[in-house]
Amino acid sequence: MIQPAADWELSDWSPQSAAVHGIALEELEGAPVAYRVVGDLLESLGNRVLVSDAPEFETRWLTRLMKAGAQATVPNVEDYHRVSSASFSGLALDMLYEALERSPAPHRAGPDSARLAHAWRKALQY
Repeated sequence: MIQPAADWELSDWSPQSAAVHGIALEELEGAPVAYRVVGDLLESLGNRVLVSDAPEFETRWLTRLMKAGAQATVPNVEDYHRVSSASFSGLALDMLYEALERSPAPHRAGPDSARLAHAWRKALQY
Protein backbone atom coordinates (compact mmCIF):
# COMPACT_ATOMS: atom_id res chain seq x y z
CA MET A 1 0.00 0.00 0.00
CA ILE A 2 1.31 3.41 -0.98
CA GLN A 3 -0.08 6.82 -0.14
CA PRO A 4 -0.66 8.64 -3.44
CA ALA A 5 1.85 11.44 -4.04
CA ALA A 6 0.41 14.95 -4.10
CA ASP A 7 1.06 15.34 -7.84
CA TRP A 8 -0.52 12.01 -8.87
CA GLU A 9 -3.63 12.26 -10.99
CA LEU A 10 -6.38 10.34 -9.25
CA SER A 11 -8.21 9.96 -12.55
CA ASP A 12 -6.51 6.53 -12.81
CA TRP A 13 -8.38 5.45 -9.68
CA SER A 14 -11.57 3.61 -10.48
CA PRO A 15 -14.29 1.93 -8.46
CA GLN A 16 -13.79 -1.19 -10.59
CA SER A 17 -10.10 -1.43 -9.69
CA ALA A 18 -10.87 -0.72 -6.06
CA ALA A 19 -13.34 -3.60 -6.06
CA VAL A 20 -10.96 -6.02 -7.81
CA HIS A 21 -8.11 -5.23 -5.44
CA GLY A 22 -10.25 -4.74 -2.35
CA ILE A 23 -8.65 -1.38 -1.54
CA ALA A 24 -10.64 1.77 -0.87
CA LEU A 25 -8.89 5.06 -1.69
CA GLU A 26 -9.38 6.17 1.91
CA GLU A 27 -7.27 3.21 3.09
CA LEU A 28 -4.24 4.70 1.35
CA GLU A 29 -4.25 7.88 3.43
CA GLY A 30 -2.34 6.16 6.24
CA ALA A 31 -0.06 4.15 3.94
CA PRO A 32 3.68 4.89 3.60
CA VAL A 33 4.55 7.81 1.34
CA ALA A 34 5.96 7.11 -2.11
CA TYR A 35 9.56 8.27 -1.50
CA ARG A 36 9.85 5.99 1.54
CA VAL A 37 8.49 3.04 -0.45
CA VAL A 38 11.02 3.76 -3.21
CA GLY A 39 13.89 3.77 -0.73
CA ASP A 40 12.75 0.48 0.81
CA LEU A 41 12.24 -1.05 -2.64
CA LEU A 42 15.70 -0.10 -3.91
CA GLU A 43 17.34 -1.31 -0.71
CA SER A 44 15.52 -4.65 -0.89
CA LEU A 45 15.94 -5.07 -4.64
CA GLY A 46 19.71 -4.98 -4.76
CA ASN A 47 20.80 -6.95 -7.85
CA ARG A 48 17.60 -8.98 -8.02
CA VAL A 49 15.49 -9.09 -11.17
CA LEU A 50 11.88 -7.92 -11.03
CA VAL A 51 9.46 -10.33 -12.71
CA SER A 52 5.75 -9.83 -13.32
CA ASP A 53 2.94 -11.54 -15.19
CA ALA A 54 1.87 -8.04 -16.31
CA PRO A 55 5.18 -6.21 -16.92
CA GLU A 56 3.74 -3.34 -18.98
CA PHE A 57 1.20 -2.55 -16.28
CA GLU A 58 3.78 -2.87 -13.50
CA THR A 59 6.29 -0.70 -15.38
CA ARG A 60 3.69 2.05 -15.76
CA TRP A 61 3.06 2.17 -12.01
CA LEU A 62 6.71 1.64 -11.13
CA THR A 63 7.67 4.60 -13.33
CA ARG A 64 5.18 6.78 -11.49
CA LEU A 65 6.46 5.53 -8.13
CA MET A 66 10.13 6.09 -9.00
CA LYS A 67 9.38 9.62 -10.20
CA ALA A 68 7.64 10.37 -6.90
CA GLY A 69 10.73 9.06 -5.13
CA ALA A 70 13.00 11.35 -7.21
CA GLN A 71 14.62 8.40 -8.99
CA ALA A 72 15.54 8.86 -12.64
CA THR A 73 16.09 5.17 -13.33
CA VAL A 74 13.23 2.69 -13.40
CA PRO A 75 14.18 -0.94 -12.77
CA ASN A 76 13.38 -3.27 -15.65
CA VAL A 77 10.45 -5.64 -15.15
CA GLU A 78 10.86 -8.98 -16.92
CA ASP A 79 7.88 -10.93 -18.22
CA TYR A 80 7.06 -13.92 -16.00
CA HIS A 81 5.90 -16.06 -18.93
CA ARG A 82 9.02 -15.34 -20.99
CA VAL A 83 11.31 -16.05 -18.05
CA SER A 84 9.37 -19.22 -17.21
CA SER A 85 9.52 -20.48 -20.80
CA ALA A 86 13.26 -19.80 -20.91
CA SER A 87 13.80 -21.60 -17.59
CA PHE A 88 11.54 -24.65 -17.92
CA SER A 89 10.30 -27.00 -20.61
CA GLY A 90 8.20 -30.12 -20.97
CA LEU A 91 6.54 -31.47 -17.84
CA ALA A 92 8.09 -28.81 -15.61
CA LEU A 93 6.53 -26.01 -17.66
CA ASP A 94 3.22 -27.89 -17.76
CA MET A 95 3.27 -28.18 -13.97
CA LEU A 96 4.02 -24.48 -13.62
CA TYR A 97 0.99 -23.51 -15.70
CA GLU A 98 -1.21 -26.13 -14.05
CA ALA A 99 -0.34 -24.62 -10.67
CA LEU A 100 -1.26 -21.15 -11.97
CA GLU A 101 -4.56 -22.37 -13.37
CA ARG A 102 -5.50 -24.01 -10.08
CA SER A 103 -4.87 -20.84 -8.10
CA PRO A 104 -6.90 -17.77 -9.02
CA ALA A 105 -5.11 -14.43 -9.06
CA PRO A 106 -5.92 -12.56 -5.81
CA HIS A 107 -4.98 -9.14 -7.29
CA ARG A 108 -2.87 -8.11 -4.30
CA ALA A 109 0.92 -7.76 -4.55
CA GLY A 110 1.92 -10.18 -1.80
CA PRO A 111 -0.53 -12.99 -2.60
CA ASP A 112 0.00 -12.54 -6.36
CA SER A 113 3.77 -12.87 -5.91
CA ALA A 114 3.30 -15.92 -3.69
CA ARG A 115 1.08 -17.51 -6.36
CA LEU A 116 3.73 -17.02 -9.06
CA ALA A 117 6.50 -18.28 -6.77
CA HIS A 118 4.41 -21.35 -5.86
CA ALA A 119 4.07 -22.19 -9.57
CA TRP A 120 7.86 -21.97 -9.96
CA ARG A 121 8.36 -24.25 -6.98
CA LYS A 122 6.06 -26.79 -8.64
CA ALA A 123 8.10 -26.60 -11.86
CA LEU A 124 11.37 -27.01 -9.94
CA GLN A 125 10.15 -30.39 -8.70
CA TYR A 126 10.39 -31.79 -12.26
